[in-house]
Amino acid sequence: MNPDDILQAAQEGETVGEFEKEVGRKGVITALGVSVILCVIMVLFELFILKKPDMGKPAIVLAISATMNIYDGKKIKDRKTLIKGVVIGIIAVLLIVVYFAECLA
Repeated sequence: MNPDDILQAAQEGETVGEFEKEVGRKGVITALGVSVILCVIMVLFELFILKKPDMGKPAIVLAISATMNIYDGKKIKDRKTLIKGVVIGIIAVLLIVVYFAECLA
């Protein structure tokens, strides 16, 4: 963390720990967003060019998203976030089943 970030956090009344946590959280969410975009591009390429989509990639991205939502929902006691994580997790499991079914067929 550079001195400007520490100064900004102090001016906003946040402790450095809170500021670092928020920066880290935004970084994880940004990384997840980028991975979703890349996954969509790859699946569309496989679907339209190769004519055989690989459902493993979306399953991995959705599993990561589900884990984040379930963890956040449990920690901050937010029922909506928890339910969202469970629903995304179920979709991820279904995609994993489809992936294995395609691999074994």
